[in-house]
Amino acid sequence: MSALFSLLPLVVLVLVEAGLVKLVAVMFRWKARWTTALVFSALVIAVNTAGVVPLRVFDLYLPLVLGIMFSLAVQIALGGWLLGTQAAIASGEPLGFRRGALLSLIAYSLMLAVGIGLWVLLSLVVQQP
Repeated sequence: MSALFSLLPLVVLVLVEAGLVKLVAVMFRWKARWTTALVFSALVIAVNTAGVVPLRVFDLYLPLVLGIMFSLAVQIALGGWLLGTQAAIASGEPLGFRRGALLSLIAYSLMLAVGIGLWVLLSLVVQQP
């Protein structure tokens, strides 16, 4: 049962990122299905994890800035590819690579803002002696 609970943060991460993708699409009045947003966020997390696991196995570490740049590049490339073909503008035509990349970049920025906000909130709640 505890092994099932260990997957909870991963599921929450996929759901939050998919929700942010959907939120950005609604903000721009674009059409993105929930299944597309969920597949996109699961794919981004899988590719980012596949890129980091070999580094951890061989005890290698990327500097923080390089890790963020790698994650951002994966997000933009997959967003342009997947969201550009699956999501659509209001008239029904596909977004295209540039708009799909923009959608994923804004969702990435919101995810980063949520993470920093939660980090600040947690540091305020948990006071270290």
